[in-house]
Amino acid sequence: MIVSVFGTGNSGAALVHGLLNAHGIEELRIASHRRVSAEAAYLDAVSSTIDPLFPIRVVDAHASGEAEAIVLSSGMQIPEGASAGFVFDQNAEMLRRVCDTVSPRDDSIVIVIASPVDDVTSVVRDHLGARAGPVIGFGGDLDFARLRHSLRIRRLPCKPITIVGEHGRNAIPVFEPEEDYSRVARDIRTHLPRITEGGRPRNLATGAWLAELVESLANGAGRTHIVSAPHPAFGLALTWPFRVQEQGRLEMVETQLPPLAAHDLDRLIDAKRRMDTARLDSVL
Repeated sequence: MIVSVFGTGNSGAALVHGLLNAHGIEELRIASHRRVSAEAAYLDAVSSTIDPLFPIRVVDAHASGEAEAIVLSSGMQIPEGASAGFVFDQNAEMLRRVCDTVSPRDDSIVIVIASPVDDVTSVVRDHLGARAGPVIGFGGDLDFARLRHSLRIRRLPCKPITIVGEHGRNAIPVFEPEEDYSRVARDIRTHLPRITEGGRPRNLATGAWLAELVESLANGAGRTHIVSAPHPAFGLALTWPFRVQEQGRLEMVETQLPPLAAHDLDRLIDAKRRMDTARLDSVL
């Protein structure tokens, strides 16, 4: 699979590093609005490996759009004190322009990283329409890792567990028994803000988990990932566990929710249906 990363700022550069260890990639293409930024990410990447698994190239936007999987990492993160609605407005408009610049081929898998990822992914999906293949929002796998950590430090069972809802501020942890549920949920929803208290996040975890997703897309092994995609039962885009099949096909995993998680999901669904999702902030 030929994979491209468009956008090589703080997130994009970390994603390139994470993808260097992904199996199933035939070529990695790096592109950005500013070619000098893409070249810097390339030079940094080739400095970290003596024998890369595949060719790495700096390309223009057109060549980036010809890849089989395109990671759109352009966009700003949610700064301290800013609303999700403000960041949504900025990133939605930016991603519309990026989609028109990159112009994915009609069978390309598009992976969206920008915040708030569930809402921005829906914008990209609607904007591209039939001009691209599956559009997937990335972030739920990070919440899953954070859930495992929160349960482990409390010495609570780590299986079976998952994440539903939305990535980040409205993530809903699914675990049983739901002991200390409110604190576990708070751990996940405030994880990134606590990282940013120490300075600008480096997104190293994002790169590592993105590599796992790209491997699954390349190999079609049917592994489960927690991503943002349309949920057939609710008629809304949600972060949910899906089995990743060949060519980016997603098969929703049926998930039984215990009472507290089910209650949070009902609140989130109700809020998304009543409110303009562009203005949807933390509701849980």
